[in-house]
Order: sequence, then C-alpha cells, then structure tokens
Amino acid sequence: MKILERIPQPLFVFTVILIGSIFIYFSNPPKSVCDVEYESFREALKGLIFKSSDSSTSQGTYFNRTYDQCLKGNSNGSCLEFFQVIDKFLLNINALHSECSATIQEIPEVQSTLSRSLKLLVILAWGVAPQENGEINFQWFSLREHQLFCNLKNLYIKIYENDEVEESPWLNFANQVVSTLPKPKEMLAGEALRLSLFSLMCEKVL
Repeated sequence: MKILERIPQPLFVFTVILIGSIFIYFSNPPKSVCDVEYESFREALKGLIFKSSDSSTSQGTYFNRTYDQCLKGNSNGSCLEFFQVIDKFLLNINALHSECSATIQEIPEVQSTLSRSLKLLVILAWGVAPQENGEINFQWFSLREHQLFCNLKNLYIKIYENDEVEESPWLNFANQVVSTLPKPKEMLAGEALRLSLFSLMCEKVL
C-alpha cells in the first residue's frame, strides 16, 4: 500500500486506464472487415439459407423447402421460388469483398447452398435419361436457368479454384455429380459430361 501511495495520482489513474483498455482490447478485439460483412451477409439470408432462431419446421430454411418443391415439381413454376432464393444468395455473396472469400468458403451453409443448387440444376436439365440420338437437351430450361447455372459456376470457381490446388475442384465436382445421373451403363464419363449442363458454354449466355 505504501508503494501505491508514493505513485502520483495522475500516473496511477493513467496506469489503471491503460491496463483496463488493454484488457478490453484483448478480451473483445475489433472486428475485421470480413467479420462485419459476414454478420451482414448472415442477417440478410437469415431464414433463407441460415436457420432463424424461431424456425419451427423440420426443414429449417426456405432454401430447403423450395429445393424440395423444385425437385418434385421439376418445372419453371415449381422452381420459381427456389430460383428467387438463389438470386438473393448470389446478390449478397457477390457484394462481399474478394479478400473475404477465404472466410466465406468455410461457412457450411454457403458450401451446401452452392453445391446443392448446382447439382439440382444439372439433375433437372438431365431429365430421366439422356437423348438416345446423343444430342444435348436441357429439358425445359431457358436462358434464365442457363444464366443462373453459369453465375453459380463462376462463384464456385471464384471461391474454390486457386493456384495452390493441382486438380480442378470444379472438374472434380462436375465428375462427381455426373456419376450420379441416370444413364446407360455403357456410357462413358466423358460423354455423360458432354451431354450434361456442365457442357454449357457460359460465355455465350452471360
């Protein structure tokens, strides 16, 4: 106590404030740009791809409900609401700074939304079986669906493709999805890929 009494009061007050400030800083460090953007991104898509706290359905999100509706209906009308969810997802994620992609790609909901949306579009465009004459046929898809697929594709490549990866994540994903499509046993993987939506030339539709 005698040592404290010898310290000048202004210096003592300054020291206490300094120690308190350091403690607050390290216990609650300032948020980065990506932290702030992630919070805004999550808030904008709450209930759509992120579960809301008051979610009362087993499906959890609007994405899941409209996904199931689109898959079962397999038509422009039954997929309209699903496409609207994807449009909003793309709008919000493309508004983020490019340096935040490392943070975004680690979010499970983003990974799931992106991969499941692409896979569903490929499934719908494929139909029950490929054309017997070997011609490409994307069912009821129009320019709107083609553009949606290409925007999702570009986002996938933007997030996951980099110089550090030897094999193309996009090509690996495409091969994995095509392997699950209904097709003749004798059909080669390359031919299935050519007949699928993955063969779409996006530079011609965007």
